[in-house]
Amino acid sequence: MNTKTQADVTQNPSRFRIPFVVKLGFTISILVLLSTGISTYYIFKKTSALTLESLQNQIRNIGNTGSFLFTEQDRADIAYLREQVYLNSTFEGTEKQVAILRGEDGLPGNEDDGYYESLKPSLSEKIMEGPPFQRIVQILRKIRDGSRPKARGLYNVPSIDIIIKEELAKQKESETYEQDIPAMESVYLLIPAKKNTDPKKFLIYLADADYAEAEDDGYGEPSESNPIGTVTLPLTDEMYMGFNSSDSHIIPTEKGFEEDQWGGVVLSGYVPLLDKNKNIVAVLGIDFNVKNQLNQLTTLRDFCLATAAITFVLAIILALIITKWINRPIAILREGALKVASGNFQTRVDVRSRDELGQLGFAFNKMVHEIGSYSTQLQDHNAAFKRFVPQEFLHVMGQENIADVQLGEQVEREMTVLFSDIRSYTSISEKMNPTENFAFINNYLKYISPVIRNHNGFIDKFIGDAIMALFPNEADDAINNSIKMLQRLKDFNQDNKSIESDIKIGIGLHTGSVILGTIGEKERIECTVISDAVNLASRLESLTKRFGVELLTSDNVIKKSQDKNKFLHRHLGSVRVKGKTKSLNIVEIYNTNSEDQIELKNKTKDKFISSLEDFSKQNFEIAIKGFQDIIADNPDDKPAKVYYDYCNTKLLDNSAFIQ
Repeated sequence: MNTKTQADVTQNPSRFRIPFVVKLGFTISILVLLSTGISTYYIFKKTSALTLESLQNQIRNIGNTGSFLFTEQDRADIAYLREQVYLNSTFEGTEKQVAILRGEDGLPGNEDDGYYESLKPSLSEKIMEGPPFQRIVQILRKIRDGSRPKARGLYNVPSIDIIIKEELAKQKESETYEQDIPAMESVYLLIPAKKNTDPKKFLIYLADADYAEAEDDGYGEPSESNPIGTVTLPLTDEMYMGFNSSDSHIIPTEKGFEEDQWGGVVLSGYVPLLDKNKNIVAVLGIDFNVKNQLNQLTTLRDFCLATAAITFVLAIILALIITKWINRPIAILREGALKVASGNFQTRVDVRSRDELGQLGFAFNKMVHEIGSYSTQLQDHNAAFKRFVPQEFLHVMGQENIADVQLGEQVEREMTVLFSDIRSYTSISEKMNPTENFAFINNYLKYISPVIRNHNGFIDKFIGDAIMALFPNEADDAINNSIKMLQRLKDFNQDNKSIESDIKIGIGLHTGSVILGTIGEKERIECTVISDAVNLASRLESLTKRFGVELLTSDNVIKKSQDKNKFLHRHLGSVRVKGKTKSLNIVEIYNTNSEDQIELKNKTKDKFISSLEDFSKQNFEIAIKGFQDIIADNPDDKPAKVYYDYCNTKLLDNSAFIQ
């Protein structure tokens, strides 16, 4: 199992727990809701479709019937009116005219759409007062008047605002009066904006049942005029589709209920009017008021939703009752599982159900017993593994479990490498027997090892009395750790007076790129570090003996330090270590020196640096004088003595520094 899978499996789901009884009840309720919802939705959609189809057929029937009211003379009048519009129209489809039609948003079919009167007002009034126009208007009004609920005799039909006013007045006089307002809101004739042009772009109202404006539309609102020659944009595709066929039986109707830009809910149809040569002279537009039908469908929809909601609530109640008695053994198993998940492997459950749940309880108890035994063994093994392979090593490798580590895995990172070694350990160990040697080393490491862990480092390996450790985060961790190691060494010496003399250690630090990985073969794998940085850290530790200091670092460690000023340090020059052709800048950190030594090294620091510069330039006579002055001030300055001796013997080649 990989790390991600383990995390997914062991994640505690308690914060997101949904009781089984709720899930089962919810499932039953959802199934009931789905069946009820699908049924009611089907009923609603089927009813809506049938209602729409019925209204479309009604509009087609009215349109077909209404078209036969136009006699041959009437159609000749329509042709005459159309020619008058085309002869006198000022509409040319210019950008300014189109902008008026499209309104502020530039889109058709919205509330801000405009109209363009293509005829001069005086001319349009003259034409509308003429007999041909008035005859056509009367036919349009008769078609609309035919959609009243009550039968009417033959008479000159008034405009719709007058009809509404009369009906409302009668309704006020009698509470039992049945309203008799036409179901059709508008009846009108349309022609293309120009002769022999595509009606998709622009249309003209040739005649409208309500062509004159009224101060009161019957409901207390003014209505705009719609005179002959008024140009409009096609508001729907069906509005111009009536021009696309000479077959009068193909009557385009809108395919759904939509609220128009004036707030009404209408369903429109468009009937082509043909002359005797079957040429379309105009299209009869019918706007059918379907608000009552839409309200009925809305009521049906609300009833369906209410039915589904009530059914859902009842299903939840019934499901909870049914599942409550089922949940008891499951709850017992769940509580037992939670206890086991928290590490209590002494848990046992008491499920007395005589069914599969009872068998599951018995299997659960047996499983917990086995898990408890394995868990104890696993904890012992893990504790042992951690002592041999640092957990931090696994983390750097991107693994959480040692079992996931494969042969040949490796990762490259920048780290600070530490090497430390006990000075003159061979002579110390010669005075001890093997048992005492092991006791001495383990006692020493008991003081030193926790310091490394407390400073975000981990021990890669013990090499006899030497320690190799890695610090994967900051160089400051390694420096602070080294200072603390030297302080703990003083505690060790204080607590172990049985040793003939205080022990001393040398520490070398270097920051660089290291490769951590596994080497070996399938039957024997070892975690190790391969890097030039490891060799350099080891050489720096060896140089502590030559220079007589406790802690040496490479210049790279100081450069990587986030707060180098808090560390007392001085450069000891450049040296060439064994196996390298390029010199390495080394730095002494002397925070753990005695107060006198710290004061003297700080005092002579500038002199030491200038003498090093003279030494590097092979100005040995000047350099030896500088180092002599430093030794005079501080006889215990071992690095100054080393350089003094080199100058004194005139070793002009830096190869004397090779280790």
